[in-house]
Amino acid sequence: ENRGLHLMLESVRDAVRADPRIVLVVAGADERHNEVIRSYGDRYGIGPNLLTLGKVEHTCIPGILHCSDVCLSFLSDVPAHRLSPPQKVVEYFAAGKPVIANDIATHSLVRDGVNGYIVDEDPAHTAAVIKRLKDDRELLPRLSRNARETAEQFDLDRVYSDMVRRIDAAMTGQDAAASPRPGDSISGAVLRWLRTMQVSATQYKMNETADATIFTSCFALFILHLFRETDKFTAAEKAQWVAHLQSCQDEADGYFKPPMDLHADRERSWHQLTCFCLSALALLDAEPHFPLGFLRRWPTPESIRGYLEECGCHAGVGGSGNKAMFLAIFLTWEYGRTHDERYRSCLEEWFAWHDAHQNAQGFWGNDRKSRSLHGLQNGFHQFLIYFYWRRRLPRLERIVDVALSTQDRDGFFAPTPGGGGCYDYDAFLTTGGGTSRRVCDVRPWPCSPTRTAMVASVTRESP
Repeated sequence: ENRGLHLMLESVRDAVRADPRIVLVVAGADERHNEVIRSYGDRYGIGPNLLTLGKVEHTCIPGILHCSDVCLSFLSDVPAHRLSPPQKVVEYFAAGKPVIANDIATHSLVRDGVNGYIVDEDPAHTAAVIKRLKDDRELLPRLSRNARETAEQFDLDRVYSDMVRRIDAAMTGQDAAASPRPGDSISGAVLRWLRTMQVSATQYKMNETADATIFTSCFALFILHLFRETDKFTAAEKAQWVAHLQSCQDEADGYFKPPMDLHADRERSWHQLTCFCLSALALLDAEPHFPLGFLRRWPTPESIRGYLEECGCHAGVGGSGNKAMFLAIFLTWEYGRTHDERYRSCLEEWFAWHDAHQNAQGFWGNDRKSRSLHGLQNGFHQFLIYFYWRRRLPRLERIVDVALSTQDRDGFFAPTPGGGGCYDYDAFLTTGGGTSRRVCDVRPWPCSPTRTAMVASVTRESP
């Protein structure tokens, strides 16, 4: 729903009334949304103008874009969409397709009348823009050329060159605004950048245009701790941080809750933030203000099995790995705090259940995607629990084989060029985690001597 499906359908309905040759192609919808699209087409008599392809392989996307004239991006204005422009918009531009987008900050790459159009969330307005692009034989080619030019700023060679230039500037102190002063370490450069993201004593934002959130405050604290800046906190500063973190906890159930949910799945938002806040408080030698009352949901090993199956962990359902990890973190936290053997028994059941449900590649789920990249992405969350507890992870060498097989010629692990934070992090940590130390099998990323020096410096400085 937060992808603007109904706005798309209503806009195309109005556009088809003016020109029955207009067709909306939807790729990536699950069966529930496919049914919504089909029902809408039947209700308004535009079924032939709505083509839904369902879930498709990523390799099919370039062909689908090639057959299109214009692409749509309608998103809700929620915190998760404010962090960075959506990747699909860049992909649309790279294919030379103008983008019609709704007016929110994350669509900052779309320039009205230049490489696309910014529209009100009004079907009639959007339909008029679609019709204009359909009819104006000079407008569409011009916007298409501009779209390609916009995408060129994300060309890998250009991005790499700019990255090297910025790192060189930081290492030599040539960029006074963002780089360390001569003689500063890498930690100095990172901390200087972090200060530019600071909104108040305990509030930080993810980037220049984002809002400060409790999530980014946790991330900032983790960075400060990484470089041992938290050791320099005064008692008053530490108390201020603890109070800020504790203010997010709900007394009724013990969850730490964000003011706005980042996921449609509210439980996942609460579990994620609670894990971050527990870790952040631990760095400050502090504890939650209220008991974790929600743990009463899992009093016995049987309740652990029931929850894992309810989440679809055995089937590799998207996001189930996160939920399994959160559960184990909560149990680990409470066992470490209380030494209550009930929590240890629940953890043992957690491990036994996962051992019993692994597939042949070492992941969870038996469909094709659960045996490759999706399985790695989902399963990495459970791997972390094995690594933390120093438990033997069955089929670890096979898991590492899959991780290495996803690496591209540039050294990244994402399915698209240029890498991706989660993809690269998950694969690299998997190849070096547990008892398998096969980092040497990982092809190095394109690296200049400057970057090599930076990596070496960060390694030396990391605690």
